[in-house]
Amino acid sequence: MFKDKLKGLRKRKGITQAELAEEIFVSRSLIAKYETGAAFPNKETSERIALYFNIPASDLIERDETALKTIEAKDISEKINVTSLAIV
Repeated sequence: MFKDKLKGLRKRKGITQAELAEEIFVSRSLIAKYETGAAFPNKETSERIALYFNIPASDLIERDETALKTIEAKDISEKINVTSLAIV
């Protein structure tokens, strides 16, 4: 699972959640949510994480349907919110 992969990569590199957060431009609390499974990164953040750890994004993100649907739904939701704000 993504949460376990992220935590394992971070610990092997010997960095804190705060240090990783700073490197990939997110909050420490968001890293904590990723590592507990309470949140899942969008495509851009997943790519930054993969780049930071020098691994293919496909190795980081498990290719199961649930994970892919979560990413897609989050991306669509963000686009809808931005469009809605622009219309109002």
